[in-house]
Amino acid sequence: MTAFGSVAVLVAGAAVAGALSVRSTAGQVLYPPPPAGDPAAVAGARAAAEADLSSGSFVGDVSATTRRRGYSGTESYTLVYQAPDRSELIPPPLATGGALITIGDIRYSETAFSASGPAWVYSKVPRGEQTGAQMAIAYLEIFRHNSGVLFTPSGYRLVIVATVSPDQAKFSSIGAGEEEAVVTASVERRRITAEVLKVRSPRSFAEIQVRYRDFGSAPAITTPVGAQKLPAFP
Repeated sequence: MTAFGSVAVLVAGAAVAGALSVRSTAGQVLYPPPPAGDPAAVAGARAAAEADLSSGSFVGDVSATTRRRGYSGTESYTLVYQAPDRSELIPPPLATGGALITIGDIRYSETAFSASGPAWVYSKVPRGEQTGAQMAIAYLEIFRHNSGVLFTPSGYRLVIVATVSPDQAKFSSIGAGEEEAVVTASVERRRITAEVLKVRSPRSFAEIQVRYRDFGSAPAITTPVGAQKLPAFP
């Protein structure tokens, strides 16, 4: 699996999460309405997410599984976040593609290796598409801005029913219609240390697991040396 494939899944998950967090149920409801939140859980989840974000940096170990008609697959990769606007996506050692770095709205792609080391190209993140930093914190932001949070034995749970279309979610494999998203967060020492996002629809299923670590001590993200501008194609 290439880093480009990993980013596609990451973008998809973040976009689905973002769309589900702001859309309301419309049309025929295929799932029961989400439960009302517990005010204490809402406040606790928000504080835990803000503790993660205020650390300034962290590492996320990500596993993303998609099942739909004719396809089932899982990707794993590492995501590094450095506030306020830097991220790095690192594929597994045996992946055929390289890493991706975003600094502000510029994306750097590791394309190949030569005798002198990896070669990098860069381009601007397309308008309307999330930057790497926005994707890195998307799942934490869910618990900062939702009022339907409930307690679980290990942390918090949020259920959202929403209408999502492929253009909104940037995830055409899920398809349009009523979707149910269930997001759970595990908390240790008042921080969110793991999240699981499950999105179900009549056509498919997606699950993204993120385990957070190295709060405040993640590796620094720097501009790749010698990066060349990606040519513009007509």
